[in-house]
Amino acid sequence: MSSPDVVLPEAGTDTTHPDLKKVVAHGARFAVSGLLAGFIGLGVIGMRGTMRLVTITSGGTGRLTEGGNRAGDFTLEGTLFLVVAGTAIGALIAFLYGAIRPALPTNIWLRALLTAPLLARLVMLDPNNVDFIRFRPAWVAVTGFTFGCFVYILTLEVALRWLESRWRLPLWANFIIAAPPAGLLAAQGLAGDFGTDASRLALYVFATVLLVAWWRRAEWLKHLPAVLAVIWIAGGLAWWLQTVGDLT
Repeated sequence: MSSPDVVLPEAGTDTTHPDLKKVVAHGARFAVSGLLAGFIGLGVIGMRGTMRLVTITSGGTGRLTEGGNRAGDFTLEGTLFLVVAGTAIGALIAFLYGAIRPALPTNIWLRALLTAPLLARLVMLDPNNVDFIRFRPAWVAVTGFTFGCFVYILTLEVALRWLESRWRLPLWANFIIAAPPAGLLAAQGLAGDFGTDASRLALYVFATVLLVAWWRRAEWLKHLPAVLAVIWIAGGLAWWLQTVGDLT
């Protein structure tokens, strides 16, 4: 007599490979959640809101930014560009976040606190951007951008947890939603300019090994999210602290 907690596979079900239908649906949920979180956390708060706050606190109204725009000029085109960019980036980051999500603490506030520094450094805190010198104090921008990434993770988690119990789309619809951001992320991360340098070739090999191991359900893959989470959190925090020191 089997335990009621054990779910036995149906007759004829192939359990040797991942269920592609569930994988695609999972990707679609991440894409939609990432778009929403990117709009709120990265686009509205992180980019548009923080840039407006930096202009006010620095007294830099009228100065030209690195991109050639005049600080303080609130235009519809500029706002749309920032919000759309944040929304699109949010969808891509959601897929990366999904790789470490199983190993993170269950508390969403702690998840956001641990993962926001790396996102802020990757997306917004560029020490080579002269705007951090032109618009002082830099800590205002650092705080605003990092807070935007914190809100991004919170929104992403809330959306994912809500959709996980309600998502009921057919396979073709899931594929249409998940394919664009997944394909763009793969193109940027793996192909790029289609270079054949040693580091990029190593990335190709690593990605191929991961794909084969995932398809064959290799036992060691269960530990990969934890390893990536440690690298993301520890490495991201150290990188963020170094960057903040350089900027301020």
